[in-house]
Amino acid sequence: AVVSVAGREVAVEVDGPCHFIGRDLPNGSTLLKRRQLRANGWPLLAVPHWAWEELDGDAARQHAYLQAGLEAALAAAAPAALGAEW
Repeated sequence: AVVSVAGREVAVEVDGPCHFIGRDLPNGSTLLKRRQLRANGWPLLAVPHWAWEELDGDAARQHAYLQAGLEAALAAAAPAALGAEW
């Protein structure tokens, strides 16, 4: 999914169990997809199923998790997105 945050688009990937080896090690195709998105300038928030499940359906905690993740994705992508002008 793509969401708009403060006028910038952020890719959001919800990763179910098939994206992982064991509990929390992303598999090769998941790592490749993340790397390709970031290399093309997309800020990315990856939401692993186990992290979401730990929020126990609490809407306030889910909102806080997503807000913090979106802010972190934008902060991490800022230098790459601005390129030489940064």
